[in-house]
Amino acid sequence: MYDDLFLEMKKISTFADHLNGALAQLVEQWTENPCVPGSIPGGTTH
Repeated sequence: MYDDLFLEMKKISTFADHLNGALAQLVEQWTENPCVPGSIPGGTTH
C-alpha cells in the first residue's frame, strides 16, 4: 500500500521537476535575449 503511494508521489515529483526546468529555461531565454529567437527556427520571410 505505501509502496504504491510512494511510487505515485515520485511520478508526480518527477513531472513537476520537468515542468519547473522547462519554465526556468523559458524565463532565462526571455530575460537574456528578449528579441532574439531561440533554437527553434522562426517562420519564413516574404
